[in-house]
Amino acid sequence: MMSASPTLSHLFADLDEMHRALQADDLERLQAVMTRHDLGVRLYMQSHAQQADRQALAQLFTGQRDLQAAMEQAREHASQQMQATQRAGRATRAYLSLVGA
Repeated sequence: MMSASPTLSHLFADLDEMHRALQADDLERLQAVMTRHDLGVRLYMQSHAQQADRQALAQLFTGQRDLQAAMEQAREHASQQMQATQRAGRATRAYLSLVGA
């Protein structure tokens, strides 16, 4: 568990690591970094809310939205693959029932 407030550079590094984990389809690492990042953002905001660099925070939050969009796209792609596999399975079973196998 994180005890000290992270820096913005740590939070940006987390975003980069989450993107790499998503690209590598390493969902366990993605979840672990996402949990750490969430806590880090909360600690950062509690410690630095008054003196935080607003432009850097805006960039961080834009990066978070971009990651969310990439995750949604990956989820949609996985859903399409699963549906195609299910259709292929149904077609195979239908064919086998017609040929009497």
